[in-house]
Amino acid sequence: LDIVAGEALNCTDVHDDLARELAFYEQALASVKDGRERLKAMNTPWKRPEDFFCEMIKSDAHMARVKDKLLFEQKKMEAFEQRKAKQTQRKFAKAAKQSSEKE
Repeated sequence: LDIVAGEALNCTDVHDDLARELAFYEQALASVKDGRERLKAMNTPWKRPEDFFCEMIKSDAHMARVKDKLLFEQKKMEAFEQRKAKQTQRKFAKAAKQSSEKE
């Protein structure tokens, strides 16, 4: 099954990276939609079966280490936020105490 774009890229400025990238994306998307419709017309399955399982690239042990590291980083950030909030509360309490002593 060969898919050829129906029209040339409509990119006026070849030095505009964003416009060029968008033109590539739109052309690829149109080609994928066309190919999918052709496959449907030929009654060719193009989706994976529901019970399809592929082998993972990374092992479960590696993914567990990644998850542990993410949880550690999250706990570290929460502890930092708590310390920051506590410090702010102490400053506010100190200012409140000084203002009450002045009265």
